[in-house]
Amino acid sequence: MGLIRRKLWLALVGMLALQVIAVHWSPAQAIFGTTDLLPGDWLLAAAASSVLLLDEARKLLLKLLRAAR
Repeated sequence: MGLIRRKLWLALVGMLALQVIAVHWSPAQAIFGTTDLLPGDWLLAAAASSVLLLDEARKLLLKLLRAAR
């Protein structure tokens, strides 16, 4: 199970890196028709993805609480 979760996180980080490249690298911008995002836009994207992070934090907290019993 741990290996699968590591692969999932690796895939998520890889996807984020590819998105940053598509948004900020000029040749990729020409291919995908994207433009640079402003800091406020990145903040909005981070807030939207925080659902995943908060859910993972909740799972970790529950796991730690169960282990403490």
